[in-house]
Amino acid sequence: MSTYTPAFETAFALTFAAEVGTTKDGAVVDTGGRTIMGISEKSWPHDYANISSILEHENRVLYAKGFYHQEFWKALSLDRLESPEIAYEIFDTAVNTGPGTAAEIAQQAVNAMHGFAYVKVDGELGPMTRAAINGLTRRYEANLMGCLNLFQGIYYWNLAQKDDKYQDQFKGWMKRTLVPPEIWKGLSG
Repeated sequence: MSTYTPAFETAFALTFAAEVGTTKDGAVVDTGGRTIMGISEKSWPHDYANISSILEHENRVLYAKGFYHQEFWKALSLDRLESPEIAYEIFDTAVNTGPGTAAEIAQQAVNAMHGFAYVKVDGELGPMTRAAINGLTRRYEANLMGCLNLFQGIYYWNLAQKDDKYQDQFKGWMKRTLVPPEIWKGLSG
């Protein structure tokens, strides 16, 4: 029996599909260094060492799932968001950019929709930010999703502009701003 919510299960399945490595040992090398199933050696050295020592694919997936749940889903309290679709979007952004950056992007989106400076942009998805997100999703969920993707795209654009090493990844990152059809179907507003 799963200890994860249906919202996390869906978010994990969709995000994980974009993160799985394809080399013999399952590792890829990108700007985050050696990465296995989205767990980079540079950002998460302990967890990278753990997952690289696991030989069976299914056990690696289980490890990655627990890691994603702890470091991204729970760290951002995404179960406290009313919209599983918005939770997915913030989760996917967190896996790709880090939880602090994902929270900042969410705060920027909230501020853009509320007329700026509504919540502090501090990289923490705290109670005020979650309440603002929940309020927006009740009437403007699709608009909020668009703003989240807009600010995510701006974040990637700024990275690529600052450093040539990111330009090769820019197109792939922009694909991350495209919301999967499974998620769009659930949006209201």
